Amino acid sequence: MKTKLLWLLAPIALVGCQSTYVAEYANNEQWYQLGEEDALRGLHVRNASMNEEALSLYEEGYAIGKAQYCESSNAWMLGRIGKPYLGICHDLPHGWSFQLDYDAGRERWRKW
Repeated sequence: MKTKLLWLLAPIALVGCQSTYVAEYANNEQWYQLGEEDALRGLHVRNASMNEEALSLYEEGYAIGKAQYCESSNAWMLGRIGKPYLGICHDLPHGWSFQLDYDAGRERWRKW
């Protein structure tokens, strides 16, 4: 199973600096940490073939990371420093205000 999953994650691991954490967490079967890190980077849920236990751990970590990433106090700063926002907070009750704050910070970044 571990080998099969590594083959599924290998193309993702070849993409730039993200490869380090993906490969490390996948090799060590640290699914909670992988989910948390994906969310903290503002990425959408990974579409990888995982067993039920691994998927559960990944989703649990992702939820924790998403809660931290989507704190309203982060939105303006993410935009201000030019980080892309992929809309992972849209399904939250404050998702619309997160987007507005991000857009305000992004506008400031463009003028800089």
